[in-house]
Amino acid sequence: DNPTSLYSEDMPPYLSVHSPTSLKVHIGPPFYDGGSPLTSFLIEWDSSPTFDSSALGDGSSLGSAQANAASQVCSSCVSGFDLSTNTFTYSGSEVLAKLLIPQQKIMVHFDDDVESYLFSIMSATSSTITVSNNHLRVLSLGNMRGQDGGLGSNLELLGATHTIAGLDTGRAYYVRVSSENGEMGTGKSIETFPTEESPRGFPIPPSTASLSVIDKNTLNVSWSSDANLNDPNIQAFKIERFLKSGAASSSTFSFFGEQEVVELSTGALGLVGGTFHLYFGGLDDPSTNVFLSTVKTTSGLSYIETQVDLSPRLHRGE
Repeated sequence: DNPTSLYSEDMPPYLSVHSPTSLKVHIGPPFYDGGSPLTSFLIEWDSSPTFDSSALGDGSSLGSAQANAASQVCSSCVSGFDLSTNTFTYSGSEVLAKLLIPQQKIMVHFDDDVESYLFSIMSATSSTITVSNNHLRVLSLGNMRGQDGGLGSNLELLGATHTIAGLDTGRAYYVRVSSENGEMGTGKSIETFPTEESPRGFPIPPSTASLSVIDKNTLNVSWSSDANLNDPNIQAFKIERFLKSGAASSSTFSFFGEQEVVELSTGALGLVGGTFHLYFGGLDDPSTNVFLSTVKTTSGLSYIETQVDLSPRLHRGE
């Protein structure tokens, strides 16, 4: 099957801006691995949607790379599986439990039928992992053994993030991803969401700035920066002024009087994790303004953590 988003099995792999010269692909495993454990993902990128711009002239893509499909969370640590509750018992820790994010997938080998199965995580502690009932395993198993015959099976976390580096700033790139296993090789490719992105970043500030008094009602601001002045992508410079007031000095406002922290109340919502939608700009076309990610909340903390770095998408006050 086709790979999915690392954060939702209902979406294709997610493409995001990583830096002014790189993009990042967030890849989740397919629901079905083709009957053989996944080994890697094939990532291809091109400036054309036909993926045939290689300098070799052979009709291949501009660039490609492979990323490992799985990473080992712990070795010989899974001791049993209870089908009635869809729960694994394993010898983990609080640190390992933080890696087992809801909706991501794990792969576990069962010695009774010598097969590896995929499972979607629902929740995890330092000793148990509860998974969705949407899997192919039909029996419970205790005293599990690994592929080497030793006590305990390995726990593999499926999915990958890959950074495509060395790209041209401002140039649009299309990206597609395929799954690979050891028996059949490379499967069909699927385009990312969004299908294209352009590496970009915030402009650097001017190197120097000075302020002088013209008269009692006028100030003169001057600045210089060869890097900015010679950059055709710089459209304007923003000059901010402020009066130190009660509003400007509060914790949610900068000295420039613009709100930088937006507080949202989640009281009585019972949020423990999952997916969220971040909207910015106009909402006329939601397909261009929705970014899939997972959010982690911790009781007692006043902030949330997202798996995707959304800072390149945000402006002050959003």
